[in-house]
Amino acid sequence: MGLIPKESMLSVENLEVVYNDVVLVLRGISLEVPNGSVVALLGANGAGKTTTLRAITGLLDIHDGEITKGRISWNGSEISHLDPAHRVKRGISQVMESRRIFAELSVDENLTAGGYIRKGNGKIRDRVFELFPRLEERRKSIAGYLSGGEQQMLAIGRAMMSEPKLLILDEPSLGLAPMLVQEVRDIITDINDAGTSVLLIEQNATMALSIADYGYIMETGKLVMDGKPEKLLADDDVREFYLGLGGGEDGGRRSFRDVKHYKRRKRWLS
Repeated sequence: MGLIPKESMLSVENLEVVYNDVVLVLRGISLEVPNGSVVALLGANGAGKTTTLRAITGLLDIHDGEITKGRISWNGSEISHLDPAHRVKRGISQVMESRRIFAELSVDENLTAGGYIRKGNGKIRDRVFELFPRLEERRKSIAGYLSGGEQQMLAIGRAMMSEPKLLILDEPSLGLAPMLVQEVRDIITDINDAGTSVLLIEQNATMALSIADYGYIMETGKLVMDGKPEKLLADDDVREFYLGLGGGEDGGRRSFRDVKHYKRRKRWLS
């Protein structure tokens, strides 16, 4: 795997993860998130993306998973042994897949929960409302009654309440209309421009690579390709399997019948 020419904030080295002492899910993956960068981790369902997130954030235990090999480092110090709360205090925050807000609480109460490790977080809340004006308009509303897009904004805003140095987003575009996907994309860019590094875990390669400084592609628990977005977007396999575009002269969109050959032909695994 290629190295990124910046100082790495997060470093994952040769990581293996097993569930229930039997199922090997991650098979020696290594990746880096440099300070100030947006890094995309792409892959289909079941590739191991969410397990990678759990390993980084310390949530493997509650899913009967454990790291059996490798290490995770944060600014040069190993954090593989730290519990999730201590990783949050170090500056790692996440937005889980499917939002996972506290549906029975108000918008304000959700944000308060996200900022529990920060005293006097009024300025942080103001910053969240700058990013998400709709949340300020609905701050007293019960979160479960928000639209899907508003709930995603709340999930991101809640994660930002801890003032993270690294924000990890798991499928933030999942289930959103194209216009809202664009809005989420722009918000991620704004967060990064303000100094927060981002690890973006996505199936939507078009959105992810449009804002990433570097990308990794995962298949069946292994990283099979990495590089700058221009390199990945120019690769025929990435274009076919993740963008739905053919590798021919017309570059046209492929039919499902063509794309299903994905399972039989993976040139990067040969």
